[in-house]
Amino acid sequence: MSRRPNPKDDVNAMTSDAPDRQFVTALARGLEILQCFDAEQRTLGTTDIAQMTGLAQPTVWRLCYTLQKTGFLSNVPGKDKLQLGTAAIALGAAAWRVRMPLKSSVPCCRRLPTAIKWPWPWGAGRATVLSICCAVREIHRC
Repeated sequence: MSRRPNPKDDVNAMTSDAPDRQFVTALARGLEILQCFDAEQRTLGTTDIAQMTGLAQPTVWRLCYTLQKTGFLSNVPGKDKLQLGTAAIALGAAAWRVRMPLKSSVPCCRRLPTAIKWPWPWGAGRATVLSICCAVREIHRC
């Protein structure tokens, strides 16, 4: 598992001379953890995340716990791994929603759960599910 370019390195270099009082390091670290997940790395353990980010294991545990409590990460059933949660997917989908009209996603949303063999996220609200559909629409070319 290779270490990704670390935005924290740039941040440390930027803030070492003149600290930026507006910068929230914990938030940047949490976002850095979320950036570890992609199409190739759909599930990761905390050890993997620590290696990829260069953060200390206890820091990764605490950040992942917080990200789980807020819905940005979730446990992979039956494994000691994490995956992006519905809050992270909805956030990404919100960015897509700006670029794609929601109406064009409705036909795809009807086919989506069957097409990708994905269980319906019963705990998620209708707007979240439609947001997820918008994001997945581009991936699966619905």
